[in-house]
Amino acid sequence: MKGETRREAVHRFAAGELGIEVVVEAVESLGAFEHLYDTSDAPGVDSKHYLANGYVVDVVDGQSEPDDQHDAFRAFRSLPEPYHEHVRAYVEAPETVSH
Repeated sequence: MKGETRREAVHRFAAGELGIEVVVEAVESLGAFEHLYDTSDAPGVDSKHYLANGYVVDVVDGQSEPDDQHDAFRAFRSLPEPYHEHVRAYVEAPETVSH
C-alpha cells in the first residue's frame, strides 16, 4: 500500500492473509525474489512477472487458516519434496535459520 513501510506490509499480510501476528523488528530480510510464469490469472494476459520480498519472522500469535489463495500454506522444518521451483531460494537464503 502506498505510504506503508515494508515492516508494516509484513504485519498487514501476516494478519490479513495468513491470520497470524508476527514480530518483524529483529528478523532477517531475505531480499527480493523474482518470479516469472508462462501463465497468468488475468484474462488476455499470457504471462506473469513479479518481485516478492522475503522475510524470516517470529510468529507471536495465531494459526494460519487455509483460504482460496493460501490453502497449501505449511510450516516445515526441512524442504519438503516435491516443492515449487521458487521455494528453494526462500529456504536457502536466510542466515538466521539453520537448514
